[in-house]
Amino acid sequence: MSTILALFSGSNGIIAGIATLIAAIGAAYLKGRSAERTKQKAKEKDAYERHLKDIADAADARNHVQPSDSVQNDKYRRD
Repeated sequence: MSTILALFSGSNGIIAGIATLIAAIGAAYLKGRSAERTKQKAKEKDAYERHLKDIADAADARNHVQPSDSVQNDKYRRD
């Protein structure tokens, strides 16, 4: 305990205290930045999965068309 007090006594102690404070603020900033980046990646992953599901649903809908529903049976001959 006396060693810690000796570090913070005098002008060198003030410099050490300021350096410790700056290091703590920097570490908190980097941790918050990393957490935000992880959160953004999760959002992008969810959006990509929804996009792939939409594509799969569209392809699946194409496979459910009945032959009786085709344009060839349209009495008005619409394209």
